[in-house]
Amino acid sequence: MMFCLGSTTTVRPARMHDCDAVLALGERYRQESFIYYPPIDRDRAWEVFRTIIENPDQFCAFVAVVEGKIVGWVQGYISVVMLYTDERSANLDLLYVLPEHRTGWGRKLFNEFLRWGRANASRIVVGTGTGIDRAEVLFRRAGFKSTGKQYMMEV
Repeated sequence: MMFCLGSTTTVRPARMHDCDAVLALGERYRQESFIYYPPIDRDRAWEVFRTIIENPDQFCAFVAVVEGKIVGWVQGYISVVMLYTDERSANLDLLYVLPEHRTGWGRKLFNEFLRWGRANASRIVVGTGTGIDRAEVLFRRAGFKSTGKQYMMEV
């Protein structure tokens, strides 16, 4: 179910012409995140964006648009749960909404990711790199339970 709250207010699948706006959101996300993300390589990002858009059975990408401006983004991907099974997992890769638009757009984007995940996988895995308290409330309300923590090491 796509959300349409008016002709210029909606959640919809991302399109190639959205890439620059999504990259700007990515830069804002990098600034807010407590996880280090390297600077965005624009050329590489365009390649990855094209791969995401052209492979909807492996990747999802949705944008929140308010009055013609992209204010939020969610992307996910499919992976095999274990090497010895065909079971697939839908993984939340990134969910970000500009701070001034955090009025339900994250939930709407998340719901689109869940819809896509349910259609393409047997389990859904989520996590967050910003807004941990808000994300935890969102995840728990959607029926998720905590299964551990993620650790990272730069090499």
